[in-house]
Amino acid sequence: MNFYSLTLQSAAASLHQVCLQDKVESGAMLLKNGANINALDEDNQTPLHYACYAGNVARVELLLKMGADVHISQNGRTLLHEMCLQDKVECAEILLKYEANINAVDESNETPLHGACYKGNAACIEFLLMMGADVHTPQCPFTPLDTACQQDKVKCAENLIKYGANHLMLFWSVYCILIMEMCKIFFQ
Repeated sequence: MNFYSLTLQSAAASLHQVCLQDKVESGAMLLKNGANINALDEDNQTPLHYACYAGNVARVELLLKMGADVHISQNGRTLLHEMCLQDKVECAEILLKYEANINAVDESNETPLHGACYKGNAACIEFLLMMGADVHTPQCPFTPLDTACQQDKVKCAENLIKYGANHLMLFWSVYCILIMEMCKIFFQ
């Protein structure tokens, strides 16, 4: 290994760390000096992962403008999946602006909408639905509606139904509808 490759590795590691901070200029300088924008750390995370996890919207935008790979995934789980689990709508919005796949499926055949429903992240669910996320997921045995119902996320389930989720398809959906109706009766 030569000095040049050690310097580039060091720049990549520095870029990961800089992406946790708010100093946009530092990251741009590292990239202009040869840091690999898609370098993976020991956990297979890129600088874009770090910026997204930190919720650093300006950094996410800069990295994507400079060519960061929006489609990088681990076992099919994309950054959009992760941002929807964490209810980071602003980051999800930027990822979609740079053509992240709104209906990407991970190794469990779950979409970002499944993750948002699992966590009950209402703002993220609303955003994904407005952007055209598919409420029917033929690859996965459980729909996002089933996921919301399993997690007792009634408001999320209502929103999914409003956007066309078929509430008559599977057991969990029917179970959820019964619970919602019972809640209406008891809380009136």
